[in-house]
Amino acid sequence: MRLGIEPNIYAESILRVCALYVESPLACLSGVTGSGLKKRIQAIVGGRQGVELGFARKVGLAAAGMACLASPIVIGALSAPPLWSQTRSSPVATVKFRSISIKPCTSYTLPSGVTSPAPGRLVLNCQTVMGLIDIAYLRSAMGGSRDPWYELGPISGRVPGWAMSASYRYQIDARADDRANVETMEGPMLQALLEDRFKLGTHRVTRDVPMYALTVARNGARLQRSSEGSCIGAWLRDVRFPQPLFGQNCIAFAGREAQYEALEGEAINLEQFCKLLASTLGRPVIDKTGINGKFDFHLKFASDDTPRSLSSLFPPLFRLLEEQLGLKLEPLTGPREFLVVDRVEKPLPG
Repeated sequence: MRLGIEPNIYAESILRVCALYVESPLACLSGVTGSGLKKRIQAIVGGRQGVELGFARKVGLAAAGMACLASPIVIGALSAPPLWSQTRSSPVATVKFRSISIKPCTSYTLPSGVTSPAPGRLVLNCQTVMGLIDIAYLRSAMGGSRDPWYELGPISGRVPGWAMSASYRYQIDARADDRANVETMEGPMLQALLEDRFKLGTHRVTRDVPMYALTVARNGARLQRSSEGSCIGAWLRDVRFPQPLFGQNCIAFAGREAQYEALEGEAINLEQFCKLLASTLGRPVIDKTGINGKFDFHLKFASDDTPRSLSSLFPPLFRLLEEQLGLKLEPLTGPREFLVVDRVEKPLPG
């Protein structure tokens, strides 16, 4: 009013604000609502001015105003829900491929596989969509797709049949900066490719599932320790039959023969041995032995097709583990992470 504003206009403005909030008065609009409103309007129209503020009162009024402005911001920051990007299950790639070629795989003579023929280039030959998801999300999570002994994590959700069919395989040639390493290309960068071009949506959940714990039997472990320097790194090779390596015949195999099942491993530790057991039993196996070192394993045990006449040669796996190795499997229930597919679409060629 000291600046020359008409009292009637000022009073009318206050009344308009009151009209807006008449059904739900706001506590933060001090002086606008309440029993003192009539007296305030009379004072304004009558031309009466408020008490002149001194320096101390001005400072206090400014501090109170700043507190009123800051309080909603602070409360909102403390109570706001996490952003979507903070709760995403899949990591966001900081680097994407600069060029991507996706074509249907029409030649069955082309071997399937994953190669990196040049720095910053990833080639995926004749892969199903489920194979691509496996490489990008599961193998990379287990330390890289170069390790064929990774523990295959379960995939669930809305997975269409074509995504698992050999009739819908894809040839992908993706190129990035030369500084992009294989692990990054096969992991976060391939995930970004699937999300962009295949419209893949996923999330992760943890469920309690049956599993086994590998422990030491009552009479102690009886393991065959590998000779020093033999078959170094042999477990990195996924081989069906023995192959020479460092002058040794190194084996990494778990599977069914004609009348029995076999589990072979040379120069592997018990954590790797548990992965072989898991592939045979169809359940996660956790090493609880506390035993370190590398060992050789050559187990032949009964399968569903083993005749009774051969039961003495091929006993059940649980009995063989205890009698031959001094180890035992104890059932338990524990948490396991699942990758859930929410949606996936066929990509447009190009």
